[in-house]
Amino acid sequence: MIKSGGGSRDGTRRWTAWAGFAVGCAGFAFLNAVSWYPAYRNSGPYAPGWNRALAWELVRWELWVPMTALILRWVRKYPRRDGHTVGNSLRMIEAVVLFPALHCIFLVAIYFPIAGGRLGAFLHYRSFVLLINYLAGMIVAGLVLGLAWARDYQSQLRQEEVRASNLGAQLAQAQLDALKMQLQPHFLFNTMNAISSMQMKNPAAAQRMLVRLSEFLRMTLEDSAKTVTLRREMDFVARYLEIERVRFPDRLAVQFDLGAETLDAMVPNLILQPIVENAVRHGIAMKAEPGRIEVRSSRCNGFLRLQVRDTGPGLTDGLQVAFPNRASISGIGLANIRSRLERMYGDSFRFSVNDAEGGGVLAAIEIPFQESTR
Repeated sequence: MIKSGGGSRDGTRRWTAWAGFAVGCAGFAFLNAVSWYPAYRNSGPYAPGWNRALAWELVRWELWVPMTALILRWVRKYPRRDGHTVGNSLRMIEAVVLFPALHCIFLVAIYFPIAGGRLGAFLHYRSFVLLINYLAGMIVAGLVLGLAWARDYQSQLRQEEVRASNLGAQLAQAQLDALKMQLQPHFLFNTMNAISSMQMKNPAAAQRMLVRLSEFLRMTLEDSAKTVTLRREMDFVARYLEIERVRFPDRLAVQFDLGAETLDAMVPNLILQPIVENAVRHGIAMKAEPGRIEVRSSRCNGFLRLQVRDTGPGLTDGLQVAFPNRASISGIGLANIRSRLERMYGDSFRFSVNDAEGGGVLAAIEIPFQESTR
């Protein structure tokens, strides 16, 4: 059996990085001792010897290896959160205050037992050294925390790129799924049968229906953008409804109430058509008397609100679904909508399907209002 060596290589790289960091700290400690020892070796009875001076610097700087590991662990437990400036600032203050203090405690606890120095004399005559070490530690802890956050931010950017790439692939699949769902055999049969019947009675109308069906197919296949303007989305919905009105010439009425300020807002591509299809299939088609489908759009408090209502029999099974909670949902089309909205907007959306006042079903979507820049 062949085992992957990816995990082993990653572990080797991590250990190599930490070993390099330790060697770098040792080199810096040596250079630091060389820089100040000549000036202090004859400074009085408590002047350190070379061995103690080097031991001090080695312990001082090598301690930052485990302290850095602690900071990184702390960062994983309390990661930086976008949009939480106060919380991030408090985390930064905690790090630059707490970890240098721990560093000073460990430094004293380790250095004096191994160097054989006199702690009381050191604290009496050299306490400012610990103060300087603490202040330097604040800088080091801040740098480590900043680098850790920068690394996490870069990792998040890479994840966003992967997420965007996956979303594009899912959009392409959603388009194919929508096409398969829309062009079911009975839909095509009824549409083509209606066109065939009209050819003898009203050739011009039959020709218009063929043109609408061609436009419907072409728009479904050609639109590959992740988002489109609401105007473009409504063009697609209108062509779909024109085809359905052939099947229900006396039973399907359509009403659009679209706010002028919303037409250039960006919406997920093919987000409304499955909802409108549900309204036709489970609303209009389920009743013998005439029915109506209403599509509305409005802007409210920075959100775009889209509504699709039918005057059908309503949710006869008592199903009511609301998002973004995890309530169960019926239907592949609605589940697809919920999944796409969640991936594109996180928790910043609302999607509900409920019985409407006065009868029928009301489906509503609220997403952040983003106007087209084109």
